[in-house]
Amino acid sequence: MSVTLHHCGLNPISYRDQTWEAGPATLFDNTNKPYEWRGRGTVTEISSTRLLYRDDSGIEVTFLPDAQVPPKRACA
Repeated sequence: MSVTLHHCGLNPISYRDQTWEAGPATLFDNTNKPYEWRGRGTVTEISSTRLLYRDDSGIEVTFLPDAQVPPKRACA
């Protein structure tokens, strides 16, 4: 699966016809992403409310259903 970055963070992903967003603890974006980040990897369903994305570089990101992610502040 491909996960893309924009200037404010990770773009949502679609999994089983549902929109998922990176959990609030994901602190990188397109300007401060880890050097190793590839943007391709695998998704594992941990529970009905949690996905684990593992980038091909080994970086892990938790995704939550869109409705469970607190609203984000606007970024510049």
